[in-house]
Amino acid sequence: MRSERFCLNVPGQPLLLVDNGVNQATPEACPTERIAGRTAVGASADGQYLYLVTLDGCENAAWPNGGAFYDIAQWLIIAGASTGLNLDGGGSTAMACRDSNNNPILMNVPYGAESFPGVQRAVGNFFGVITQPLS
Repeated sequence: MRSERFCLNVPGQPLLLVDNGVNQATPEACPTERIAGRTAVGASADGQYLYLVTLDGCENAAWPNGGAFYDIAQWLIIAGASTGLNLDGGGSTAMACRDSNNNPILMNVPYGAESFPGVQRAVGNFFGVITQPLS
């Protein structure tokens, strides 16, 4: 039986959210952190599971929704991640998958251009996972 492991390596200086299952963010915003949509990726301690997490949010709304870095880190821990990194967020936060007919479907409500709900922001990179269909 072949065992595959995930290795998280993101260019630039991503924010380490979870290290050895411990939330590395603080609930206090210092420096000031906006509540916004968040995107994060994590791996289980044994490297067997990859976790992709998005929080919908719009930082420009009258009542901002979404989360802080502490919030997305907690969601990674709840999912089972031992290690987790913050990826781009805000209007870049979007998650899609394929339905049973192999059609792409959007799993969240991104707030892209001009903070309109359901509008995806054009971004220069993405994190993708390609798998075999479930039987």
